[in-house]
Amino acid sequence: MNIQTRSHRYLSSRGTILSTSRDVFLRHGFTDTSMDTIAQRSGVSKTTLYAHFESKEALFNQVVVDAVLEHGDDAACLFDLPAHQELRARLVTLGCRITSILLNPEAVALIRLCVVEGTRMPRLSCEALATARSNLLEATCGFFAEQGIAPAREAAELFIVLTMRNLQLEAMLPWSDATTADGCRQDAERVADLMLRLYGK
Repeated sequence: MNIQTRSHRYLSSRGTILSTSRDVFLRHGFTDTSMDTIAQRSGVSKTTLYAHFESKEALFNQVVVDAVLEHGDDAACLFDLPAHQELRARLVTLGCRITSILLNPEAVALIRLCVVEGTRMPRLSCEALATARSNLLEATCGFFAEQGIAPAREAAELFIVLTMRNLQLEAMLPWSDATTADGCRQDAERVADLMLRLYGK
């Protein structure tokens, strides 16, 4: 077997392990997930599993980071807004899109998992969630700068805080129903109006 073939098989098995682990962790949590289960469901030996990840903690860490980066990549599409729209309409659309990502069932499950495991692995959970927020903040800051809103970072911080204020807390509660699209739009409209009063030209 040549080096290229081995490299392909290595990356393929790693991808399978991560995909399987993500599903298992999100369904059963960290504590109730065993490396035996992951190896079995991934179709690899435990030797192969540990060749990729030295521990369950290391595997969980990579799953969280990968998932956060995926949702972070969604931020690039957030700001693909119609150029002909007025600023208020663009802010409303942006607020609704951010809400949609935050209420994605997988994103909610991931954040719940980080909260639960945060007492055991605070650094992991904090870094993962901080990465997602940082990516969103930088993208939003750039958006406000393009609109001529200053100071752009202050406006971006406030916009994100207002958009997310109670949304994620409600989503984290296991008995909470998902916020309706109409409710999300009404919230986005209120945030947009406040931002225009504070920063509008």
